[in-house]
Amino acid sequence: AGSSSSSSAGGNAAGKGTAPAQDGVAVLDVDISARKDRLARLVVNTDELREVRMMYRLVAAQLSRALEEERYMDAARARDRLAELRARDPLMRHEDLSKQLKDALSEEDYALCAALRDEIREVQVRLPHYRLRGKWGGVYGANGVQRVEISVEDGQLVATKLTGDSNVPAGQITFKADVSLDGLIEMPKPGGKVDPIAKALSQFANLKVKQRFHGVGQVANPGFVQPQWVPGELIVFEEDVIAFVWKPLSFMVVFERLHDM
Repeated sequence: AGSSSSSSAGGNAAGKGTAPAQDGVAVLDVDISARKDRLARLVVNTDELREVRMMYRLVAAQLSRALEEERYMDAARARDRLAELRARDPLMRHEDLSKQLKDALSEEDYALCAALRDEIREVQVRLPHYRLRGKWGGVYGANGVQRVEISVEDGQLVATKLTGDSNVPAGQITFKADVSLDGLIEMPKPGGKVDPIAKALSQFANLKVKQRFHGVGQVANPGFVQPQWVPGELIVFEEDVIAFVWKPLSFMVVFERLHDM
C-alpha cells in the first residue's frame, strides 16, 4: 500500500507505480499523484484511528504466531497487511518515512531525500502534536497564568516556560513528551475500563481527546532548588487545547493556544 518501483528506500527515485513492502514498511513512490493518493488514505478521525491501531495489534499477533508455527504463507499475508495498516496511520507513516529518509541519506540518494522530506512534511500536517508548535497559556494553580512555548523535533515535544514562578522559572523546561509511537498511550475503548486520568478528563465533556502521550514534568523547590523530573502525560484535544498531568502530584494544567502572541 502506497509503495513504489524503486528497489529500496535508497533506490532509484525515478520509478513510478507500486512495489512490494520491504521489512513490513510501505516503500515510497515519488510520483506526485501516487503521493496524493497515499495522503488521502491516511486516517485522521480519532475513532477510525483507534480501530486501525487495534487491527494492527491483532495482525501483529497473528504474524508472530504464524512465524512460531512456521506458517510462512500466512506470515507473508500478515506482513503485507501490517504494511497496509501502517500506511493508513499518520504516526506510523511518519515513522516509516523518517526511517527511509535516514537510509536515503546514508546512500546519498538526495533526489529521494527531497521527495521523502516533502511527504514527511505533508504527513506532519495530519499529526495533531506537530501542530502544537507555538505559544500557549495555562493556569499553574496558585502561581497563576503562565506562558510556554512548544517545540517538536524528532519525536520529542518540549514545552519551555516564557513566564515562570519561584519553583520553575522562565527559560526552564516545564514538561516534555515522547510523541513517537513508543510514547503513544492507547486510548481506552468506549465502555471499557477507565483509567484515573481519563476519568479526570471527563470534566471536559465538550472536548474530545485526540491523543495521549507519556512524558515527564519538571518540579523543584522554591528558588529552583533540587529540580527533578516526574512521570507525566500529555493530552491533546481536538481543539486548540492541550493538558499536561504531573502524575505524582495529581496536578493538571490545561493550556490554550495564544493566537495574539
